[in-house]
Amino acid sequence: MQPGRIRNSNFTYTAPEGMDNCQDLHVQVFDDGDVRIMSSAWIPTPEEVKLIAAGQPIHLHIYGNGHPVVSMTVPED
Repeated sequence: MQPGRIRNSNFTYTAPEGMDNCQDLHVQVFDDGDVRIMSSAWIPTPEEVKLIAAGQPIHLHIYGNGHPVVSMTVPED
């Protein structure tokens, strides 16, 4: 999957220096009450679309020592 542009993006994680296969990640950062939320958009490649349509799951990889609270959605617009 490739990072996309999320509506109302207000922060960009830049690709680490020397990582040619990594792109900037544009996120929307906002507070929902007492919780900070960061949202990003991801676009599947044509091959990934075929795999998803065939029933393959989407894997979420977390780098670090813990698993934060996450959610995944598909916007209707």
